Amino acid sequence: MIDFNKAILLDPLDCSPYNNRGNLYTAIQNYKLATIDYEKSIKLNPTSGLPHSNLGMVYFHLNDYKHAMLEYNKAIELDPQITNTFIERGRLYWILNNHQMAIEDLNKAISLEPKDHYSYYLRGTVYLDDGNYKLALSDYNKTIEIEPFFSDAYYSRGLLYDNQLGDHQKGLNDIIAAAKLGNKEAQEYLLQKGVPW
Repeated sequence: MIDFNKAILLDPLDCSPYNNRGNLYTAIQNYKLATIDYEKSIKLNPTSGLPHSNLGMVYFHLNDYKHAMLEYNKAIELDPQITNTFIERGRLYWILNNHQMAIEDLNKAISLEPKDHYSYYLRGTVYLDDGNYKLALSDYNKTIEIEPFFSDAYYSRGLLYDNQLGDHQKGLNDIIAAAKLGNKEAQEYLLQKGVPW
């Protein structure tokens, strides 16, 4: 934080330190100060998409989905190469129950960054909600292939195996793997079922 404050003092017209300090404020959930910094960054460089994308995430965390969508749209208009903006807008579309648009955004994120595990994971979750279990399983498999320590993917795949695909042993194995990786939901699930892990 001190370095960003110093950078701002040295060059108050540089937009980057405001954006970066906004990221720190977001990380500690001080959304009011994050918003101020992102807006300052936008004012100093109105053609940059990144602070719009970051401001969209702040609005998302505040459950202000309308403004989040506006900021994500602006970010994509200014810079259609920011993978995370497509991921976050895709997540917002999913929450708003617009699964087709969510899939489109997540497909775009994957095309921009094919090794981003979270894009596959989130798309798998959208497919699961739509009842496309084969596609959901494929995306969860890809997520684990890219990031073998991502516990949420094991847990989600385990529930998919257990609840939708009828393969209880594979489901249990995945849920145990998720629990061993520290996934609290998986641990609670196994505790309730009386299964040691």
